Amino acid sequence: LQALSGTSVCTVIGRGVKLDALNAVLLNGLSVGANAYDDAHIQTVIHPAAPTVAALLAYAEQHPVSGTDFLHALILSHELLSRLCCALAVAPARCHLGHYMTGLIGPIGVAAGVGKLMGLNEQQLVWAMGAAAMQGSGFRSSHGTMCATFIPGDAGRNGLLAAHLAANNFTCQEEPLTSVNGLLSAVGNPANPEALVDRLGEHGECMNVAIKPFPNGCVVHAATDACVGIVREHPFAAEDIESVELQVHPLAVSLADRKMPKDTYEAQISLQHWAAAVLQHRSAGLAEATEASVHDPAIAALRERVVVNIANDLQADEARAAVVMRDGRRFAAEVR
Repeated sequence: LQALSGTSVCTVIGRGVKLDALNAVLLNGLSVGANAYDDAHIQTVIHPAAPTVAALLAYAEQHPVSGTDFLHALILSHELLSRLCCALAVAPARCHLGHYMTGLIGPIGVAAGVGKLMGLNEQQLVWAMGAAAMQGSGFRSSHGTMCATFIPGDAGRNGLLAAHLAANNFTCQEEPLTSVNGLLSAVGNPANPEALVDRLGEHGECMNVAIKPFPNGCVVHAATDACVGIVREHPFAAEDIESVELQVHPLAVSLADRKMPKDTYEAQISLQHWAAAVLQHRSAGLAEATEASVHDPAIAALRERVVVNIANDLQADEARAAVVMRDGRRFAAEVR
């Protein structure tokens, strides 16, 4: 991106170089999710920090911003992102699973947070969120590729651009989110706009955002946790395992049933890889997500013995795991 950067004013964290604001936001937002070790809104699996923090830092590097105002903008952005996702993806709302919510909704929250720091008026904030909504994008089919982390970085860049456009009175439709053929009606099937204002001022939906416990996809967490529970409770040698059974929610199977991931990106969303890596290494950290771990012959062999089954009584953040040893012993754990 250095070849595309017009100025050098914003820090690329950890790199010792500076780029223009938009490109710095793209790279910093991408970096947040590079190891799949970011945050997530539990019900909708949006990752609000990557686009929001990257954009707010870029703005604050060029303008005086107090810590209180920075946190206010951060919370405002996270709350809006969380509520918008609930309006699209939490019953009675529904939308197509293929939408990558961080890319679709992320720019809107970023535009609101940056716009608040900029002191935009009410009309300009509407325009900012509208210009941000026009740039929403991203598909879940990108999971397991580098583009999966490009999407949140791009969301931050798009939101920052939208706020600056609105500050210069670049207009859009008056109701970009709730109008006919606007965001909610175009994406929701159906949408639930009431979620945008449900208990507003009393309930903070952003309090349902949490840091991930493991560097992998949210739908893999419960199965990973169950395997961690087994290795903590029972001493055994991984080479003596006969078979492993995972029982998970249908969503986990649809998004993370990858018996033979080809690289670390695919491994981040592989139920079989994380079960095998945890049982082999007795750990579930960054080391288990490396290329060395993905291509470890022992882990690859153990992945072949992992069977994933759907359990309709489990929620998306629940799982069961059972390990059967060659001598007949059986160890099991359940995460609710």
